[in-house]
Amino acid sequence: MSELRHDRSAIRATLHRTEVRTGEVYVAHAGVQRAVEIYEVDRLDFADAYLVASAERTGVGVIASFDRSIDRVTTVRRDEPA
Repeated sequence: MSELRHDRSAIRATLHRTEVRTGEVYVAHAGVQRAVEIYEVDRLDFADAYLVASAERTGVGVIASFDRSIDRVTTVRRDEPA
């Protein structure tokens, strides 16, 4: 459960505007964009969505986590720690 005090639509709107400054050029960070997509479509909290996006981007493929919500995403596999 998220501890954020804003509704998902307000958070989504803010995250869609998130940009990372690189020198004098503003570019949208691909990892953040994918995390927002996972957050919206798979309804993970943003921290888990960013973790999944990072695993996808780096090719890790497996995430050690007790959080079963990650199982909603088919692009990575969740392994529950022993």
